[in-house]
Amino acid sequence: MECPICTTTLEPTTLESSLRASTCPACGGHFILSSDYLDWRQQHPANLDEQPDPTPLHESTDTSGAKRCPHCRHLMFRYRVGHDIAFGVDHCGSCNSVWLDRTEWDSLKRRNLHDDINRMFTDVWQRRVRAAEHRATMHTIYQEKFGAEDYAEAQRVKAWLDAHPQRQALRAFLTAEDPYSR
Repeated sequence: MECPICTTTLEPTTLESSLRASTCPACGGHFILSSDYLDWRQQHPANLDEQPDPTPLHESTDTSGAKRCPHCRHLMFRYRVGHDIAFGVDHCGSCNSVWLDRTEWDSLKRRNLHDDINRMFTDVWQRRVRAAEHRATMHTIYQEKFGAEDYAEAQRVKAWLDAHPQRQALRAFLTAEDPYSR
């Protein structure tokens, strides 16, 4: 099999105990066959709790351009990982195998997301990634619009209002141009 980045012949390796993979000696990427990953997951069924990364939002190591699956030669598609990780994982829709660029396995492992790779390509996972990205974008927009201090105060007031038993009446009072008029 050849590396989808630099066409160097991939070499067999072990990423974890009993997780077989192929590594490119030139660019350091890893190719994992779906069957090898699923066998490894069956031997390690516990889903590890996600961990915060001591160095969040790594520079993306994603290589540009389309990649062909080293196993079946179909095109691979990049799926976003989310969870404050800037890179995506390349997935072959034909044989379900994955390509990870040089530092991506270590980044996923550090966060305990290496045991979720097969879930990253699901609609549920990708919807959550998009929702989190949208939320982060809106947070940035509001913070820029209101300023950091006013935005923090608006968040505090909103949390208080959301928890208040009379929240509907309070919202009506606050949004009325003149709450004392008829």
